[in-house]
Amino acid sequence: LSTIGMENHLRNGAYFRARYTDPKLPTYLGINEHYKRVQVYARSTDKDRTLMSAESMLSGLFPPESNDTTLAGILTTLGVYDGIQTPYATVIMLELWRRDSGDYEVTLSQHHQEDELVVFQMPGCNKTGCSLEQFHKLNQTSYPDSLRMLSSCCCAL
Repeated sequence: LSTIGMENHLRNGAYFRARYTDPKLPTYLGINEHYKRVQVYARSTDKDRTLMSAESMLSGLFPPESNDTTLAGILTTLGVYDGIQTPYATVIMLELWRRDSGDYEVTLSQHHQEDELVVFQMPGCNKTGCSLEQFHKLNQTSYPDSLRMLSSCCCAL
């Protein structure tokens, strides 16, 4: 899909957003301005061009939503989501550090533009982070099957 095609689909999504979310219009369908998966179903063929078309259209329909729901899912999985929607352009940093002792530690933090860095204490971890082994133990049930096999090999080293 070309850049022009993506821009066209983005504009189409914005058009449908105005058409279906404004209760003053006769085309109002009761769709929330914020994405709710029970209200919208998108379908595409498995071709890059059509997948990009659908993604561009949905980005116009729900501009910041993919970032918000993705971050909420990550924070929920890691046990630190507070139920407050993250602002658009928020960055979540899951970092692996090698400490002076040679041990590895996983830290989780959040940053948004000029705000102070927020460092999370993940459940089962201390305030500075989590050993790599502890992080793996706490989160292994959240891994997709293909990653479970890979992570069990890596953490066994």
